[in-house]
Amino acid sequence: MQSFCDLTGIDRTTDAAEPVEFQSAVAALKLLRWKKERREVVRNVVPLRAMRPRLIHFIGPAALVSMLVSGCGEGSRGVSLLPSPPPERMQISKSQSETPFVQAGAGALARSSFATSVAGYAVEVRDFLVGPAQNAVSVDMTGAAVFEVRDGTGTVTIGEKTAAVSMGATFTVSEGEKLRIEARGGPFVLRAHMFKAEQ
Repeated sequence: MQSFCDLTGIDRTTDAAEPVEFQSAVAALKLLRWKKERREVVRNVVPLRAMRPRLIHFIGPAALVSMLVSGCGEGSRGVSLLPSPPPERMQISKSQSETPFVQAGAGALARSSFATSVAGYAVEVRDFLVGPAQNAVSVDMTGAAVFEVRDGTGTVTIGEKTAAVSMGATFTVSEGEKLRIEARGGPFVLRAHMFKAEQ
């Protein structure tokens, strides 16, 4: 790196003809001129930060056009859509659930998954499905039950008490209590484990 004396051209040995103050003033002027020239050079160089918006405006559309041109049609790799299958292979499955949901009362769909009698009690596992557009529906109970919310969110009214429930929640309904359920936002699926004393 050049020293101050090298940049300004001052002789390290003092010239007897010129006083030191004069040499210092000349050196200061040369240094100011050198700084000014350096600033102009730096000003003429465009920094990358200033060019970034211009580059984005140019490179972004160019990249988009190249992706569209290279990815469309079968010209890119010779690949086209699969042909439609023959009509004899387009058959709808005939399988159905052994216990499908059926309309139970005024709104809720229900299906019995399991039923048995043991030790003087009738035990049944029943699933209930309430659609999202339905109003609160009454559920016919045969005995006491433990309910589990299997999917969705909704409100449950047992007697006069209302509670919001969501997937994973459980609640109980005593024998003789009225139960009303309502879906919120989507289908509401409940599973009930019902118990009733046989007579």
